[in-house]
Amino acid sequence: MKLSQARVKIKKLGWKPRETKLKFGDGLEKMWGSALVFYKSGFREVEICAGTGVNPCIFNYVRGKECLRVYTVGEQPKYTTVNSITHECPPNEAL
Repeated sequence: MKLSQARVKIKKLGWKPRETKLKFGDGLEKMWGSALVFYKSGFREVEICAGTGVNPCIFNYVRGKECLRVYTVGEQPKYTTVNSITHECPPNEAL
């Protein structure tokens, strides 16, 4: 399923995008490479993108005290697809 379609369904189920602040070096991870492309496209919940290979990325959502992490593959928001979903929370250093 495309990320944009999954996102609509996730929000309808009461999940809210959760912005993270994961840092590598001097800046926020979401401000580099493909993560920045997603961020500028309105996906504020993007945590990180590998930037290599199939460009796996992680997007975070919250509903009450529950967490939802969406793992994707793809470089551009329009073509990115969901690879898997877990109920893990982002690491403490990302919050």
